[in-house]
Amino acid sequence: MYFKTLKVLIALILIASSLPLEQASSQQSLFINPEYMGVIQQKINYYSVYPNEAKLKGWEGVVKVKFTLAEDGRVKDIDVAESSGYPLLDAAAILAIKDASPYPFPQDYPGEEVELVLPINYRRPVPASEELKPTQERIIPLAQEGLPAAKDKETTIQESTSGPRFSIETPEPMLEKTAQEPQPDPSFMPQPEELKYFIDLAVQNNQPTKVAQEEIALAKLKVTEAQRGILPTVKLINYYTEGEVYKIKYAEKELKAQIEQPIYYSGRLQDTIRQSKANLEITKKNYDRLELDVIQKAETAYYNLVAAKMHLREKITLAEEANNMLSKIDRLAKAGMIIPLELASSKSWFKQLELQVKGIEQELFMAELTFKQIMNVREAPQIKAQLLGAKKLDLNFENCLQIAMQSRPEVYLSEMLVKFNRYGKRIELEKGAFKTDLVGSYGLYSGHYVTEPWLNSTNWYAGFKVTKPWGASTTNASLTTETVQPKFGQTSSTQSSTMSGEFNLLDNMKSVAEKKKAGIDLLRSMGDLDETLKTIHFEVQDAFLKYEKAILQLNTAEGEMNFRRTEAEITKTRAMVGEGSYSGVIESLYSFSEAHSRYVQALANYYISLANLKKACGYGLQI
Repeated sequence: MYFKTLKVLIALILIASSLPLEQASSQQSLFINPEYMGVIQQKINYYSVYPNEAKLKGWEGVVKVKFTLAEDGRVKDIDVAESSGYPLLDAAAILAIKDASPYPFPQDYPGEEVELVLPINYRRPVPASEELKPTQERIIPLAQEGLPAAKDKETTIQESTSGPRFSIETPEPMLEKTAQEPQPDPSFMPQPEELKYFIDLAVQNNQPTKVAQEEIALAKLKVTEAQRGILPTVKLINYYTEGEVYKIKYAEKELKAQIEQPIYYSGRLQDTIRQSKANLEITKKNYDRLELDVIQKAETAYYNLVAAKMHLREKITLAEEANNMLSKIDRLAKAGMIIPLELASSKSWFKQLELQVKGIEQELFMAELTFKQIMNVREAPQIKAQLLGAKKLDLNFENCLQIAMQSRPEVYLSEMLVKFNRYGKRIELEKGAFKTDLVGSYGLYSGHYVTEPWLNSTNWYAGFKVTKPWGASTTNASLTTETVQPKFGQTSSTQSSTMSGEFNLLDNMKSVAEKKKAGIDLLRSMGDLDETLKTIHFEVQDAFLKYEKAILQLNTAEGEMNFRRTEAEITKTRAMVGEGSYSGVIESLYSFSEAHSRYVQALANYYISLANLKKACGYGLQI
């Protein structure tokens, strides 16, 4: 009666678990409850691997595996009951069941064997772009090590660069598996709003750009100063005098305004205004140049930091996979199934993986330090984005060069420097021409002897003043008409016309040197413009070639990484069926780890090369 009831319970368990009992076993069946059966299914799922080659070639199918659970929980007499049509998938299914061995048993296990037929369904993972929207956060934190958890009626483990997993039908979840990070959808770039925030922060905290903003404010004052030069100069004078003439005291006071208005400066004043405006444009473009430098540095530091975080995350996942394999090798060594040398070799390879993790942690520390320096902050901001797959953009060198010549601030900056120095040379030449000013004054005068009332009158004069440099010397001449009230005790005339002239010998040596310097500055700026155009041409060409090289390197690294992943899977499969060494599995994981490191670095180089190309084009590329 007990034996019959036991068989009915097992049949019900297998039906509830979607695991058909295809062969009625003549052996004593394993007495387990449905929850415990779920644990067994989860353990098999945890060790299952969907081979990359099968995934890339689109191989799908169902493998039915017949196997027997021995009294010690190990698998024996395993075979393919029904093939999927692909030997690689059949081998992977056998490997999954054997790799999950030994299986634990409940405390009331009577110590009998049980024969099962288990269908394993291989299906390619749903693309990440169909599972998550681009705006959703795609980073899944690492959980504690454990067994995989099912989701509804099916467990789906997303593929990552540390190795793709597959989906099998399973009952309700019992234990939770380490969360795997999904492979990002390559059709989306890293979160642009996050990167834009960091760029704005870097520009805001950058000291050279702050100085450049002050230079712009100073240049605006210079424009105002130059414009002031064409307006009249007005001077207000007030004085009060007390004295004594022939022992009679007197007092007098005067308030007057002196005016000097430029009449003819041979265009020097207008050219000075134009030069000051050119200087203002130069300071603005210099700020743009510094801002683009900060943007490029911020993007480079950002991508390096994101790559380091991604690299460490994936390396830890890979190290956990290797650690699980090492634990199994250690158990086999203790059981005497492998020689100690193979265990020592496996530990050596695993140690190198651990050293890689330590090295990446140091790289992450340096990347965070550089990022904080660029941002000019004490604490590194939290970054949520991750590097995604690269896409070959529709770019060509000639188009990039044309955009660079239109967008690079250095081009306009060099052109404005030529214009600035051309005005400077013209101003120095104009200083050698005649300079004519209208001069005059008008004053209200009052005076009296203390014994008499105040007498009021007006004083004024008007005239012209002419200056003409002659080489290093200067000639001045003036013509004025004056009407004044004689001061008390003086006999000077009250109305006069005066002509005067003077010659200042070698008082203008400075103008000769400045004229020579202005010519040199103009020639230098013209040469700098030519060099700037050549430099931009070279920088665009260099950045474009490095971008194309980064694409090729990334494709090569990705191909090598996929090859090493497949190689590791095959090595693992061969080891489980007795055709290879277990230490070779750890070694193949180490080889994959190195290939993955080169892939992450190539991915970071791709984004950095793209940032450099945008910088070389003056960020005029619409990417």
